[in-house]
Amino acid sequence: MGTVMKNDTLFAGIVIAAVVILGVFLWQDGSLDRIGVLGDMRALSPRPAGTVPSENPPLPEEFTTPQATTSVPAVPLPLSEPTREVLGLKIFGITATPDGFVPSSLVFAAGDRVQIDVTAVGSRFDLGVPGLGAYLDVPEGETRSVSFDVNASGTYPFACRGFCPNGQEVSGVIIVQ
Repeated sequence: MGTVMKNDTLFAGIVIAAVVILGVFLWQDGSLDRIGVLGDMRALSPRPAGTVPSENPPLPEEFTTPQATTSVPAVPLPLSEPTREVLGLKIFGITATPDGFVPSSLVFAAGDRVQIDVTAVGSRFDLGVPGLGAYLDVPEGETRSVSFDVNASGTYPFACRGFCPNGQEVSGVIIVQ
């Protein structure tokens, strides 16, 4: 009877180890995401330096329904100067640092087609502009871009959504006039 119990325990241990190893492999591979097992959890997992998720986590509804949160200032502000312009696309740069986004505000004209290049310095960052339906994830030391049309006047806050430095939110604002 003792030998049977030892064999059963050994078999159970081997099965548990195999399930754990398979689960870790599928989790890191992204297979569990594709079948909907983990949802947003994969974005929170630690990764070796230099690796990023193959796609951004699904956006909450506020990121998919563009709308301004407040009205445009009564006195028009000077428009932000793009770093360059290509075929009508105005390209702006933002640097994400542990101290915040630089610049922390951008001013566009209604009707502009805009691209924002975000460079992450000192940490991995993400940037979401819920009112314009824009989101991107930027690994440390890299630059990623997001493009959108700014059709409606208003003030559109932007902030880190899940990858904020030291657990504190950094934010800024886009003003469309």
